[in-house]
Amino acid sequence: MAKNTKMEFLYRDASNWKQWNVAVLEGTLTEEQRREIIDCCDDGEYFIPELVGLPATRFGSTTEDDHPFCELCMDNFSETDAEPTVTVTAEELLERFRANKGKWESSVLPEFSSAIEQKVNELLDSNQDNLEADKDTSDRYAEGYHDALLDILNGLGLPVPAKHDGYYD
Repeated sequence: MAKNTKMEFLYRDASNWKQWNVAVLEGTLTEEQRREIIDCCDDGEYFIPELVGLPATRFGSTTEDDHPFCELCMDNFSETDAEPTVTVTAEELLERFRANKGKWESSVLPEFSSAIEQKVNELLDSNQDNLEADKDTSDRYAEGYHDALLDILNGLGLPVPAKHDGYYD
């Protein structure tokens, strides 16, 4: 009789490059518990491994194709006699999925937030160039655009650029 749970999950970047991950958890999960874990995932399949105590292998450095999500389905669980490869137990995993249900999209890991920050700064910079080229027709648009981007930065907990003389650093 198997005493542990093998869980396989897939990381797939925006260019569709794939990296399988495997974790062996101490203890077993019933079919009902496995279904509950899947139900806790975003869209019934996506989750962020690090938020539930699992390591995830991706592709080296973070690029614009990367994101924190991995894919999981019912077929990715099996019972095994293999020794645990992670410290989180099957029961702890279930509790962590429950705690993150409905919160996956608002969770951003530090390595991804720097990539997001870089993209937002690029947008701010490119918009600033447009404003300087056609200042008269774009003043009202610019304030709304900058305010929306700053709200995004605040929502993600990222540093907000300082405003000096009407321009952002």
